[in-house]
Amino acid sequence: MIHLHYSMAFYIYSDLRENEIRLLRLLPANGNIADDICIILDHTPLFPQDMQSRWQARLQSKIKLREQLPDGWEVFTNPEGKHFFASGYDVQYEHPNAAVDARLYEEPVEDTRDNLQPDYEALSYVWGSPDDLVSVFVYEDDTALSKPLEERVMFSMKVRRNLADALRHLRLVDEHRVLWVDAICINQHNMAERSREVTRMGMIYSQARRVIAWLGTSTPSSDQALAALSHLTSLVEVSDDGWVFRSTNNKSNWRPRIDKLPLDDETWVKLVALFFRPYFDRLWIVQELRLASQHSLMQCGGGTLTLSELRRATEALLEAEHVPVRLGTRMDWVGFLTRSHTILIELLGQSRVRQCFDMRDKIYGLLSLAPPQLAARIKPDYTRSYQDVYKGFCLSYMHITERLDLLPFCVPRGSDETGATLASWVLDLSSAPPKSVRLPLTQAATNSRSEYIYVPPHRLDVTGIRHARVVTGSAPIPPDIAQVAELLEKHRPSGWSNKLYPTDESVLDAWIRLLQLDMLRDRIERRPHFPLLEDLKTRWSDAVSGDRTPWEISVISPRITEKLHGASLLKLDNGYLGFGPSTVQPGDCLVVLLGCYAPMILRPQKNGDYTVIGKCYVQGLMNGEALLGDLTRAWTVQQHHKDGQIVFKYYNRDTECLTNEDPRLPPLDESWRKVCRPRTTDDPLYVAYFEHIPTGRIINSDPRLLPHVLRSRGVNLETFALT
Repeated sequence: MIHLHYSMAFYIYSDLRENEIRLLRLLPANGNIADDICIILDHTPLFPQDMQSRWQARLQSKIKLREQLPDGWEVFTNPEGKHFFASGYDVQYEHPNAAVDARLYEEPVEDTRDNLQPDYEALSYVWGSPDDLVSVFVYEDDTALSKPLEERVMFSMKVRRNLADALRHLRLVDEHRVLWVDAICINQHNMAERSREVTRMGMIYSQARRVIAWLGTSTPSSDQALAALSHLTSLVEVSDDGWVFRSTNNKSNWRPRIDKLPLDDETWVKLVALFFRPYFDRLWIVQELRLASQHSLMQCGGGTLTLSELRRATEALLEAEHVPVRLGTRMDWVGFLTRSHTILIELLGQSRVRQCFDMRDKIYGLLSLAPPQLAARIKPDYTRSYQDVYKGFCLSYMHITERLDLLPFCVPRGSDETGATLASWVLDLSSAPPKSVRLPLTQAATNSRSEYIYVPPHRLDVTGIRHARVVTGSAPIPPDIAQVAELLEKHRPSGWSNKLYPTDESVLDAWIRLLQLDMLRDRIERRPHFPLLEDLKTRWSDAVSGDRTPWEISVISPRITEKLHGASLLKLDNGYLGFGPSTVQPGDCLVVLLGCYAPMILRPQKNGDYTVIGKCYVQGLMNGEALLGDLTRAWTVQQHHKDGQIVFKYYNRDTECLTNEDPRLPPLDESWRKVCRPRTTDDPLYVAYFEHIPTGRIINSDPRLLPHVLRSRGVNLETFALT
């Protein structure tokens, strides 16, 4: 065992030149894991690399394969980048059309790194306590290794215990290992360098040969948990856009969403212990793992699991029945880390609940995954307050998208420990929000554009429709399904058996649809496990005739209970019902704002301004009714998948017509035409492009929903001053 005990100077960083990064060479161990950690730091250039060309090639081959598929088949891509084919839940790796050239789908998975780029691995880990430090010894250069120990020029630096543990486990026996580690390869005391390198983190992780996710040292429990996860990978095949199928290696005939996983109670406990390690709470791992190559892995002590295997295992857990509630919720977090597709709203949701030391990193830590136009407007600057960073981010998003998509995630908050406050319209990522309804995909303002004016320093004037006032709000929805049913029974609308809801459907239909958040198979494509409205009405009728109270227990499920947990049932003064934040009060206003996909609760202030309280779900108000009126009874809104995106379509039950065009809208003015453009990550949640023919100007919203057009049709738009 070798330890260096004599005193030496602390390492002093030399400045990085433009396009340079530091890499550490981790020197071999001398036979004992407790030996001192010795490294050499090198500067090397790293240039941006085109990471999209191979993805584009795969997309083109996927399109060609899809064109030649028989009816009922679809082509998907797995985490390793290989194509596979599915009909139902079963998959195969040969095209069902034998005439198709196999070279289109049997492409080898290649390393896309440029050979001129440095070859290194990037470490993803938890920093740990600043009070538990370990010395690392930095050699001046290679020549030191050939000199006697007493003649070597070396320096020391302090790192935290968890990093030291990782370096000791990653150290090789007979050769050095090249790593990029943020705590060492960035001079953390140089704020200018730190700000600059934050903007390059995405490039550093995406161009690494692989990323190593270090969970910490191993235990017998963690080893057994990794073994269980390895087994689960054999049960499923997953696609890069989120679909889960039964694997060809699945010899147990286990079926996603239907069967209980073959795991005993002891194994569940060990999986909970593994996934509740501090690593999975960390914010920075979101971009570190989502940008990682297919060669990357998760390591706990000496045990490893590839990220592709982790993806399959987490999807198996997410799709299984009878998963412990605590673990099921956690798997949403873990599964998010390895999925290839996401939207900004999901990223911000992860940022809000994950941990980082500096609250500004709630934005800066996601820039490499953010839409490019938005990311280009955000320059990391650690001299600004986090409140200023958050406000600037929200204004930049509104400017680029012309939408208020961030507003449904805003809640009022008091001042922090410094006395600083945020306006209620600014998305606050510094703390987890109170629980409220988890909305399905909705389009309360359809494809309208926001109308807003920022009045410095804290006011945002927005345009929308005042729909109703809150009369009552229930106690928060509890997590237990039996307790949920009892609470709902107390607030069941009177006359449910013989009265009409404000939308002219029966109160019973509206009540059942509300308790499902309208997540019904009647409306949502490719969701065979969702119930049909008629089936739910039959269950209700059976419960009533059998006097099985509360009747609501017959139509709610754990899936819906989870989405409602913490929300309040709302009754509005115009007879509408919904779910909203538990902080709602009688007299609060329910509004639909232009460019905002969810109805919002606003609280009027004495000076005429409004405070944002939160989003809500209102039955009969989630599909543009506030702007365009109710659909006639023949029409219903459906959700369909197209190229990995959710699109809303309109189905006429009488004619069996399915159209993209909202039947409530008048024909387009002859000066406008709808145009097709590829969707980009900078687009808002819902987008359609229209060209103004005389000027050639293209907009990302429907011109029939522009504020001046709505006003000309008699829509009563108001301005709400948000503070």
